[in-house]
Amino acid sequence: MTLATVSTKRSRPVESMIEPGPAKQLCTTLNVNKAPQSRLTGISYTVTNKFGVKSYFIGTCHFVDKEAFENPLLQEMINKSSILYTEAGPYVFNLFPFGTQKNENPKYQHNPFRYPLDVRITEMAAKRKILTIALDEGVPEQDRWLRSSYELRVEEGAEAAEDKFRRGWEKDMGTKVNQEAFVAWKNGDIPSLPKIGKKLSEESLEREAHWAKQLIPKLDRTRYPICVAVGATHLTTAGSLLERCKRVGYKVQLITTAADI
Repeated sequence: MTLATVSTKRSRPVESMIEPGPAKQLCTTLNVNKAPQSRLTGISYTVTNKFGVKSYFIGTCHFVDKEAFENPLLQEMINKSSILYTEAGPYVFNLFPFGTQKNENPKYQHNPFRYPLDVRITEMAAKRKILTIALDEGVPEQDRWLRSSYELRVEEGAEAAEDKFRRGWEKDMGTKVNQEAFVAWKNGDIPSLPKIGKKLSEESLEREAHWAKQLIPKLDRTRYPICVAVGATHLTTAGSLLERCKRVGYKVQLITTAADI
């Protein structure tokens, strides 16, 4: 599947604002630690191959608060990388055709978790002219999802498509399992993520096996760092990408401060 041409169809007016919902209450009820800028918010790792080349595996939470969104250590990892692999690759801009520039749009102001981390990481790479590859290409269900995201944009217009996706995420943030996932991710609570990951996705093993077929050969031969940014539970559940890396002899280390990058 190739990235389709951007539609020039004029978007229909958005009839209603995104109403304040469960995500608004999360701002005051979640027990989330404030991280110093010298520490990487969330959960990420270095993976070192036989040549001693250190690559970066960023465990993301797809929507985050402003603090996590602006952590400068993310940019440092991207700057050191020669290529970026993400779940959706450049297709993420079908859902976020305006990139991250609409985060401060008044219609989203009530939601503290309006910042799409995957989009920011992809933008960082694009600005440095770093190739970004979609790991999910070739996984049938995910291929269908990637196609449908483009079709939604064409049929409903760019702005309406983005609003629809953001409303869906806000609804999801009202569920207990997603609240638990955000707290665990933000606080670096790794032991909690495998349990949460099983609740979030029962098909992750199939996807991770597909991802590993692409990534392991690349890691084997690379002489330059690569960056992989996927949902954090894909790095911490049983059979995860990191487990597969360890099996073939890579050194895996948790990133806790800038000194680890």
